[in-house]
This record gives sequence, structure tokens and C-alpha cells, in this order.
Amino acid sequence: MHNKTTFEFVHFLNDLTHKPMYKLTLLALLIIVLQACSNKQSQEPAPDRVITDTLAQQILRTWDLPSKSGVQRVNATVTPHEQVLMPFSKELAEAYTELAPQDETFLLNTRFDNTIHGKKGTAVFFPAQCFAKNGADIEGEVLVQLKECYSANDLWLEHINTNSNTKVYSTKGAVSILAFYEGQAVDLKEGMAVLVSFDVEEKAEEKLLLTVGGRQFDGTMQWKNLGKVNHEKKEMVAAPKLFLPELRLADYLTEKINYPDEAKRNELSAKVTATIEIDQQGTVKKVMVNSPYKTFRDELENTIYAIPKFTPAQRGNEAISCKMAIEVNFDIRQKHQVSVSANEKDIVYLFDHQNTKSEPITVSSTRLGWLACQELLPTTAPTAQVVLPNDEHTDFKLILKSKNAVVAAENYGSHAQFSSLPSGEKATLVGLKVIDGENYFFQQIIQLDRQHIVTPIWSKKRVVI
Repeated sequence: MHNKTTFEFVHFLNDLTHKPMYKLTLLALLIIVLQACSNKQSQEPAPDRVITDTLAQQILRTWDLPSKSGVQRVNATVTPHEQVLMPFSKELAEAYTELAPQDETFLLNTRFDNTIHGKKGTAVFFPAQCFAKNGADIEGEVLVQLKECYSANDLWLEHINTNSNTKVYSTKGAVSILAFYEGQAVDLKEGMAVLVSFDVEEKAEEKLLLTVGGRQFDGTMQWKNLGKVNHEKKEMVAAPKLFLPELRLADYLTEKINYPDEAKRNELSAKVTATIEIDQQGTVKKVMVNSPYKTFRDELENTIYAIPKFTPAQRGNEAISCKMAIEVNFDIRQKHQVSVSANEKDIVYLFDHQNTKSEPITVSSTRLGWLACQELLPTTAPTAQVVLPNDEHTDFKLILKSKNAVVAAENYGSHAQFSSLPSGEKATLVGLKVIDGENYFFQQIIQLDRQHIVTPIWSKKRVVI
């Protein structure tokens, strides 16, 4: 019986080999058998192989607005093995630009020292003639743009993450300083530096680092560590300004002071000094003139008291009183009979040192752009991982609010992934998605524990962290 069956099978194969249609059928069967054998071998992973198969992809295939959300814990580890990060889309960039607060702008006269004060407490000191364009000094007015980020919500709105190269930073403050001359971006002249005062205080146990940031092709911020923060001992105060910020007091007084008729008749000349006290409202409160002749004293007092209200001096965001000294040279024998000099560096600022807070963190920087004062968070074990469905029109961030840290996701097209997160921490997931030109938002609080797969619910309601 066995020999008969074998004979019949051989006869069947002989028929197949002599008929074209059967030949194709046999070839297809052989290919299927060989592929099955190959798959069987590939499905036998080595004991130390990290699972990189389609667990996440199978769960994350559906990307339309979900009907319900949830967090699922899994034991498999999903890694970005041999995957490529997606570039940041134009739609997302425009959406974040729409969310970001308006830049603060300042117009600086490069001939003089300038100090600007942001609304959130940042102060930046620019020395005179510190800007350059194509290696040449800039003479004239420079427009400075300032962004300030001190809270997690600030960072989120400005699309700023505080993780970089597997490291996560806790941020005390991050600012962006950009300068423009005649509509084109300019940088600091070689050898020049600005002083940046963050509106925060350093605690004794903190080990703060100065970092500079730059955007990557995938939209994330890459931070470069410049080393430990070295505090610059400089009082970040701004001098009072006239009704036109670019107008200097000495130039204004030279134009307004007249040579008294009595002094001309008697051919009187003298060097006269005066101290001007300006209060917190910017009003001239007192003028003390030292002059050998009453006629010069009267002319100087009347002219100074007639000055329109100043923008008061500032220390941080606080308006303060100050005293400033001027010298007026009345010389009837000169072509320019009245000349005035005033040195803003000699201004005396009046405030209660005992009732002011501790010195803010002040650092020196030889470059413009994003600058941050941060502390490196220690790596803890075990770590957690979060995976979400994703596409090119979506961006996710993970907020560690207690650390003031914002972690950017690794975007691999079909899914976004957060890795090496501190297990046990409470975190807030936030997302921004652009659908048909409209912005949708997602927010969910989770407890980090091993692996999570999160299905987001999207809403048009803006996220507030």
C-alpha cells in the first residue's frame, strides 16, 4: 500500500513538471514553504534581544480622533531601533507661533550702554558698541527681541523642551535674546558680552549650569552645557530716560539752556554743577545747583524743573528713585557758549537694600539666542516609558511640573515615544495637533510606572498647565 502511494505521488509530480500551468503552481508552493521556514527562524529571538516588533504599532495604527482615551500598561519595551525621527512640519511651527506670547521689543542706541527689563523680571545689559554685522561695527539703533520662560506653561507655549541627549534638565529660567539692524539679524561683536540677570535665586544645594540652545530639524531644542554658572557681580539697574528714549539728558539741556542776559552784559563765565533727584514716578523732585553766580543758578533750576516727566530708573521690574549729576560750562568766549556733560555711570540709585530680595542669578554670554540656567536631574532606576499614536501634524510634550522640566517626545511617524523617565513621578502629557488648519489640544495626568500606551482625546480647548 505504501509503495503504491509513493508511485502515485511521483507520477503526480511528473505530470506537474510537464505542464506549464502546473510548473507555476509548484513554484509558488515552494516559495510559500521557504518563506514560512524563514519566518519561523526569525520568530525565535535571542534571549537578550530587546523587543522592537509591532506591539506599539498594532495598538497605534488608528490615528483618527479616538472615541475614548485611556492609559494601558504593558511589559514589552518599544525602542526606536532602526527608525528615523520625523522632521517638524510647517503646520506645527505655525501653530506654536500662534500660541506663543508676543515678543517684547526694545530699541537701543548702540553709542551708549543699555539695560532692558522684561515683564517677567529678566534684565539684560548691553555695553556700548557691542553689535557687529559681517565683522563691522554697527552705529545707530538696534532692535532687540526678548522672550522669557520661567514656568512650565511658559516653556510649553514657546515650544521649549528641557531634555537633550538623554539628559533632562530642571529649568530655573530660559530667555531668548535676538538683535536686528535694518531688518537683518546681527550678533555680538567678537570679544563683547552681555550680562543676563534671571529673576530667580540660587539655593545653596543647587548645582546650576549655563546652557545655550538651538533648534533641531525635528523641532526639538538641543542644549549645550557651558559649565557651572558663574555669578557676575553687577547691579542690574536702568537709568531714567527722557520722553524720547534715544534722547540724552546732556544733549537736551545743551539745547534748552540759555545764556542769561545778565551774564552776557557783565561778561560772566563759570562752571556750574547740579544734582538732580528723580522720584519713582519720574518727576524731578529736587535740584541742587552749585554756582558762583545766582543768574546761572536760576537759569539751570528753571530749565531742569521744566523737563517733561522721565521714565523712572528701574531695578528689575521695580521703579526706583535716583540722583544724577551734571556739569554745565557757561563760557561767553566760546562759539558754543553752553555745554553740558552728564555721566550715567555716576548715577546714584536710591532703594532700600534691606527690603529687597537676594541677588538674582546674573551670567555673562558672548552669544545671542536661547540661554538657560538649568540643573541636571539625576538618573533614577527603574525608568518609565510612554508611547502615543502620532503623525507629522502632531506634537507631544511631557511635563514634570514639580521639576519645572519639559520633555519632548521622539517622533517616529506612527508613534511618539518618551523614554528613560523617572518612575514614580506624576507627569502631565500635553499635545498639539493640526487638523484641517485648526488646532486641537490634549492634556492628561499620569503616574509614571514602567510602560504606558496612551490614547489621547483631542479638544479645541487650549491647554493651561
